[in-house]
Amino acid sequence: MRRRTWVLALLVSIGLGSCVAPKPIEEEPRTVQREPTLRKIAKTGIFAVGTRPDAHPFSILDRKGEYQGFSIDLARMVHKQIEREVGRLVELKFVPVSSVTRIPRLLDGSIDMIAEVMTYTRERDRLVDFSIIIFVTGQQLLVPADSPIQKPADLIRRRVGALKETTSASTIQKVEPRAELVLFESAPLAFEALQANRIDAYTSDGVILAGLKTLAGHPADWEVVGELLSYEPYALAMRENDSRFRDLVNHALMEALQNREYIALYNKWLGPSGLVPYPIPREAQTFLLLQAVPPS
Repeated sequence: MRRRTWVLALLVSIGLGSCVAPKPIEEEPRTVQREPTLRKIAKTGIFAVGTRPDAHPFSILDRKGEYQGFSIDLARMVHKQIEREVGRLVELKFVPVSSVTRIPRLLDGSIDMIAEVMTYTRERDRLVDFSIIIFVTGQQLLVPADSPIQKPADLIRRRVGALKETTSASTIQKVEPRAELVLFESAPLAFEALQANRIDAYTSDGVILAGLKTLAGHPADWEVVGELLSYEPYALAMRENDSRFRDLVNHALMEALQNREYIALYNKWLGPSGLVPYPIPREAQTFLLLQAVPPS
């Protein structure tokens, strides 16, 4: 990612928020589980985390059927903090969710936290609480290397794929309404359609597209193109009005930022030798570190 693109994403995020269409919200899911999260976890001995198996390199299933990734490692840090807080061993259980099911499953108590690639938006903040920001990226396009598509204007009367119930879908409709939007349940299904020429481009967050390209059989056949179309700050999500649990999550993340454990995890998954090389720019690192308030 070019340095100036990251500077733009970080410095004009407020302005971008005003020009990008907000994600439409369907009827608000009903919250069933109202017991404080830490009390629930202490009682059941289970910390259930909703995640996705296909969000490289944030949350993926390895060959052993175990979840791995940057967001997964952050969830493991929160898990350790929970065990210290409740004073007992707690099972960490990862539960597969999609962009459609994650908020309803959080609100009905099936899961206690969402840890994957969820963008913190003001619309979603009406339904859930978010942690501090864990990552920043922006929306781009994935196309075949020989494609004439290089920017949203090139999508006129062309088919562009996006995931259901995501900011990517609503943003591309706002930026280029003359494109034919095709919605998918998962990134692998969208990429399969792109490979089979059933769509002309796939739009998502740049880092996710970089992951798809890196893991493709022939990475050179694909290109991530275009300037950032949006500002996408990722965060962990929790049920609303549970400040004790939200504080625990945020303090665990702040401690990781201050002791540089966060940077080590970032380099593990996104550094030059990581699964998806996506080096953290100095501006983004500064932005993230400034979220960590003093411990006392």
